[in-house]
Amino acid sequence: MTDDFPILYRTPSSVVYQVQAGVWLVVPTPGRRDDQESAEENVAAAVAHLPQGGLAVVRVVLFDGVGNQDRGARQVYAGWSEGAPDSVFLVGGSRLARALIAFYGRFNTFRVPLRVFATLEEALPAARERALVLGWEPT
Repeated sequence: MTDDFPILYRTPSSVVYQVQAGVWLVVPTPGRRDDQESAEENVAAAVAHLPQGGLAVVRVVLFDGVGNQDRGARQVYAGWSEGAPDSVFLVGGSRLARALIAFYGRFNTFRVPLRVFATLEEALPAARERALVLGWEPT
């Protein structure tokens, strides 16, 4: 799945891959709890790796691995402003993951649009299309 993409950066709770210019794939570390502290680390790492030129990126997040995310982490991501992605595409491969996404979406307000997909194969073309709209050249 991720073998086709180079690693952009790592944090203790995730690995981020460069799918193409303007599209990042976030893969949570299996078994790692995502709390307020790790979410703040993730946001800081993302901001530090933003490309020059001011274009926002599209983040595709494999949500099945985020079952250990607490309220503090969700608040950090929901309130992310500086260097925030243009949009977040959540991939929930299981019914449980999609149910959690729907549940969190009802009770949290996010600064960026969220879209939900059942598979990475569905999410990546949409993310690539959104990156083109943002002005990213395909690579």
